[in-house]
Amino acid sequence: MVIDYENLKRKKILQTGGKSKYVWLMYKNIIKKTYRNDKPDQIKRFKTEVKLLDHLSNCPFVPKILHINQKNCTIYMTNVGKVLKEVPKDKRDLRQKMKELHLDWNLMRHRNGNPNYKMNANNGTRLNGKVYVIDFGSPHYKIVGPKI
Repeated sequence: MVIDYENLKRKKILQTGGKSKYVWLMYKNIIKKTYRNDKPDQIKRFKTEVKLLDHLSNCPFVPKILHINQKNCTIYMTNVGKVLKEVPKDKRDLRQKMKELHLDWNLMRHRNGNPNYKMNANNGTRLNGKVYVIDFGSPHYKIVGPKI
């Protein structure tokens, strides 16, 4: 079955502003994330996110890319639950996932070249008791090894 991603109906908006312009929950339980395509820094963030999501395509706690629209700077990906709350357990679980990304998946979130595992709870979700890392548009991510 082929899905017409560009004409999927919107269910509800999940986020506006920030690095991405809009994040929507679409019908068929698909997330649509749109970056502004009129600003070079936003186009760069979009390309970074696509590259990193592709690098992590086999990672079990990262959304999977379903479709990319390069012209409109839009990524369609799997839905991985609701945004985490600002509670210590969620932050601890998210920090552990960031360490796994660095040590097991060759992706580092850094500040001044050093690993940085502290994340805002908005960069993670929880679905069926599992924590997922969802936001890779930051320029502070870099691939530090080959694709797994």
